[in-house]
Amino acid sequence: VALAGALGNMVNMAVLDLGENGIGPKGAGALALALGNMVSMTKLSLSRNNIGPEGTGALARALGNMVDMTDLCLCGNSIGPKGAVALAGALGNMVNMTELSLSENDIGPEG
Repeated sequence: VALAGALGNMVNMAVLDLGENGIGPKGAGALALALGNMVSMTKLSLSRNNIGPEGTGALARALGNMVDMTDLCLCGNSIGPKGAVALAGALGNMVNMTELSLSENDIGPEG
């Protein structure tokens, strides 16, 4: 959570990889606030952080404003169908996306 506050000041950051850091839903919520300022980001990896559907929902609100994003990895986060539905709304705005990785998330047919 402390790191998220500092990241929010890095408005020109283009690439951020926080894979396998145990961020969880609470950390994802804090990170989402920082990402709201980082609209120039083109690549984000949050793989294997167990953010779950709640954390994915928080991230989706920020990601929807990141129209320059080309590469997003949320693999292994147990986002489930609810997280996938939340993420779908954001993905519609991310028109420059070229690579999306959502493996190992138990999205199922509802997601």
